[in-house]
Amino acid sequence: MQIEQLQQLYTQKMKERNHSKRLNAIDEYLSSQHDLDITGNLTSQQYLLQIIQLINDNPENGEEIISDILLILNDRYSLGEPYLFTQLTTDLTVSELHELLTEVFNGTKSYDSFDFEILETPVADEIGQNVKIRIRYTDWYINNFTQERERELSSGTIEMSYLLKEKICISSKSGYNKLYSKLVEFIEENIEGLNSKHVYIQNKAKSFKDSEFSKLTLLALHLIYKKFSEIGFKVQSVSSITFNNEKAPFVKNAKLGGSNLFKDGDVIERIYRGDKITKFSVSLYKLNKQVENADNAIVVNLTVDFKSILKLTFADNDMDESLLLQVAVDIYQAINASITNINTINEAEILLKENLQNVTTSGVLLTKFLSTVKEDLNALIEDADTLGIITRYFDDKYDIK
Repeated sequence: MQIEQLQQLYTQKMKERNHSKRLNAIDEYLSSQHDLDITGNLTSQQYLLQIIQLINDNPENGEEIISDILLILNDRYSLGEPYLFTQLTTDLTVSELHELLTEVFNGTKSYDSFDFEILETPVADEIGQNVKIRIRYTDWYINNFTQERERELSSGTIEMSYLLKEKICISSKSGYNKLYSKLVEFIEENIEGLNSKHVYIQNKAKSFKDSEFSKLTLLALHLIYKKFSEIGFKVQSVSSITFNNEKAPFVKNAKLGGSNLFKDGDVIERIYRGDKITKFSVSLYKLNKQVENADNAIVVNLTVDFKSILKLTFADNDMDESLLLQVAVDIYQAINASITNINTINEAEILLKENLQNVTTSGVLLTKFLSTVKEDLNALIEDADTLGIITRYFDDKYDIK
């Protein structure tokens, strides 16, 4: 009966968008816990057969294996590879931090609505000056009246990378903001000399000088048209933009999708109206200088989210984890450089006018408005010569026939 339930849940989970991450977790479990040497790219059905065979071959451990697999299947997996950022203030060395993290996570730790348990000994890299730790978490529902934990809400894995040279902490494997915040709080409260401050770009952008445009929008344009290229990336397309304008009478939030969105009149209208870009997705490309073969070019589909703690999410790909982490660090540093540059607003305003000026008349509303103005002038002016001048003006400048 348990195997039938396992098969049903397995089939259900393999239909979800992030099924490949579950298969990777199952693959890791089978090899690390049961020494199964799985070679080649197995299908989801072949993995299921491997699991059933393992259970049949080990009847005395069958229930434990089923329980482990069910746990993996029910874990919370992110869509894409998300990274969240926190700035660090510390004089701790790599070895000191490694030792302290090992001591802090000695056994299961409870904090707020979470249980935290270390999955393996933290990894210290003296050369790269970083410490990485993998944590298994369980999030519980807490009754507001009794303050008791009543049921499990979700569980999964999160990785924390402490980059001491760059003075930042980056999480991966989970984009759950509450989890990240509580884990950072727990570690900070239990390690003396380690202070952290989440990266909130919206707050930092408030220090920019005033502009007729949204400061956050100008920051996004500065990244897209300048900073990404300075770190070697070519922007191939802008595929999604999320706008926010709390002063708008009706539509305060809008997400627009497509390709080359800065050539769309509706997008331009929102920018000139003062809407702020809180989130955007781009396709980036650059050659990997560490490899001569052009086939090893770095191509990423990236979403930059400014709404809360800075979050960079890369669409699922086969890139090496260490390389993807380095790309995330490079992009964070580009964002931070724009934030701390006193010329960012001036440069962004110039970039906006250089790159968007040829399409500012393409908006549907503006075209209709100018057509109405032309019709009204035609009705008011009787002089033929003056009327001809006005007609040619609208025809030549705005292509309004």
